[in-house]
Amino acid sequence: METLLRLAFEGAGLPAPLLNVPLRDAQNRGHHEPDFQWPRFGLCAEYDGRTHAAPTQVSRDIARSLSAERAGFRELRFGAEDAAGGGRRAVARLRQALHEQGWRD
Repeated sequence: METLLRLAFEGAGLPAPLLNVPLRDAQNRGHHEPDFQWPRFGLCAEYDGRTHAAPTQVSRDIARSLSAERAGFRELRFGAEDAAGGGRRAVARLRQALHEQGWRD
């Protein structure tokens, strides 16, 4: 699903994300590795598939969200409904978030 979303973002003309690389804060400290990251805009995103419903995974996801927030990043979370229809909903949500973070297309 991450590949489907990446291709949808690319096809919509959105900025290319970094993929699965450590998120860095202002002091250059490494944090977790989000699925997608736009450091220039302080934005990252995760795709949550079925495995993210397990209680232990929910706890890890919350910790990652807090880590992103502490690093000064806004985090988007995408699910199956965002990826449906070729990722149209994910593209719309990402486009809006990028605009709110200063991107201009």
